[in-house]
Amino acid sequence: AASLSFYALFALIPLMLLIFFLLSHLVFSSDYAIVKLAILTGNLVPDFSNKIMVEVYSATQTKAAWGALGLFVLLWAITPLAAAMRSAFYTIASIIEAPSFFKRKLKDIVSVLGILLLFFLFTSAGFIIEKVVRFLAIHLPITEISIIGAVGTLLLTSLLIAIFYKIFFPMRVAISHLLLGASLTAILWLLMRPAFGLFLSLNENYGAIFGSMKTMFVSITWLYLNFAVF
Repeated sequence: AASLSFYALFALIPLMLLIFFLLSHLVFSSDYAIVKLAILTGNLVPDFSNKIMVEVYSATQTKAAWGALGLFVLLWAITPLAAAMRSAFYTIASIIEAPSFFKRKLKDIVSVLGILLLFFLFTSAGFIIEKVVRFLAIHLPITEISIIGAVGTLLLTSLLIAIFYKIFFPMRVAISHLLLGASLTAILWLLMRPAFGLFLSLNENYGAIFGSMKTMFVSITWLYLNFAVF
């Protein structure tokens, strides 16, 4: 979890740029994609989300960023995170992976594409849930709408995590176990944000010893907890 949070911090901007490219060119307009990315980034690293989105928006205004070379560089910048994630799965499964250098890099690129697909599906499905909730808001009270939205988000997150585990975990796992693990992961993820916010509000001096580096310390801690749950 610690190594994954370290690599994720450096992979965030290239990852957000690639997700923006997918969203704006395949499903949504550029403005809508930026809004969705801001929400996603705010969930991943709340303290750094504004700075990251400023960099992402600046990069998206440069047409040269979307050339074949630019996309390849962005993909390559995320491969350390994908490699660390695959290594974590192999460690959990107690399997030693010993392919050639080129096979490892090929697997890393495929893993990056899988991560992008996961975020893309999550954002697209979130858009569909948002449309459904708006439609139901005309006929149902706010309380029921909130319950439907929460349950829909939980089910969607659980399904996507189960699919990700099924594809990338190097051992065969029973579908029931995958769904159970994915559901527990999704529940913990939904509970973590209010719990961590409460922790910081009760401990205002948390991380104060780091001075101006407090924001980075809190962000890395938040990423660490997310990957520990994952």
